[in-house]
Amino acid sequence: DYVRNIRKVIRSLNAKRLRRTNFVVLSAKGPYPEDVARVVNKAADLFLEQHLKVYKTKGIQKFYDEQEKKLESKLTRAETVLKHYQEKENLVDAEKEITSDLAALATSDRNLKETESAIQETRERIRVLTTQLNQQQATISSGKRVTINPVYGQIRSRLTQLELERDNLLQRYTTKDRKVMDKQREIADLKKRLATVKQTAIGSEDISLNQVHQNILTELLSSRVQIRSLKEKKISLTKQVAAYSSSAAELKKKSFQYDRFQQDVNAQKEVLALYKRKAEEARITDAMDEQKFGNLSILERATLPLRIAGLSPWIIVFAIILFSIAIAVGGAFAIEYFNTSLRNEADVEEQTGLPVLATIQLFRS
Repeated sequence: DYVRNIRKVIRSLNAKRLRRTNFVVLSAKGPYPEDVARVVNKAADLFLEQHLKVYKTKGIQKFYDEQEKKLESKLTRAETVLKHYQEKENLVDAEKEITSDLAALATSDRNLKETESAIQETRERIRVLTTQLNQQQATISSGKRVTINPVYGQIRSRLTQLELERDNLLQRYTTKDRKVMDKQREIADLKKRLATVKQTAIGSEDISLNQVHQNILTELLSSRVQIRSLKEKKISLTKQVAAYSSSAAELKKKSFQYDRFQQDVNAQKEVLALYKRKAEEARITDAMDEQKFGNLSILERATLPLRIAGLSPWIIVFAIILFSIAIAVGGAFAIEYFNTSLRNEADVEEQTGLPVLATIQLFRS
């Protein structure tokens, strides 16, 4: 009899999905509520187990393990290629080496430009010093001793004598006389000769070096030595700039290849980490499946219906009395509120605004 009742309950078992929701309602019918609740709850448990079996991906853990091994092998190969390339090209840290070479290149280039500027300044200084040197004498006279020129003195004495003789002749002869004219010619010739003879003569002269000339010459020689040194420095800096530029370009080229290998290694690491995370999620999912965890859950299990508690008659009578009193009081207040008749003198005065002078009492026979 019990088995027959259970079979009837199972045959009456019905599953219905509520509209616009993800809820499924299981219902069954039977003479005994305990059997119906037991069958419905067991059906819900079996549905959960079947759902886990249907939606569980088989072999997912094995797939992730195989992929993880393959990715670890690829990562090892990529790291080996990167290491061999680093050893072959003697690269320790490509970025730092490029930065160092670029800094050295910038310093050398700045020094080269400063050297070229110094060469131009030195050339201009040499030109100015050469002009100043040409304007100065190498030696200067520091002292002279001057004496009377004896030739000048002799001519001057002879001229004085001839003038005295001319004056003596003029006392005896006229200016047209031949003797006077001859003296006059001699005097004129001596004056012409006297004009060509210096009155004084240098007996001795002290010669010394021109200090200004020496200072300019010293600075000029120093500038020429300096420009020669600057030109040699320019040649050296030009070679350094070319060397650093070539080295930076070569390192940059190597850095591109190094970065490509490094990116390959990083990509393999990221993929491996992704598969490890997926494998861990798969293990967690398997563990949850073993514990019968899923995205489905039983919102409310079937339970026996609650019994209706009976009410005492006295409680019902008391509730009716209270309800009647409330209706009576409410009705009285409503009648009083909606009654518009005038009942006394105060109502008349309030409605008309006039004083009441007299009232007529109504007498009933």
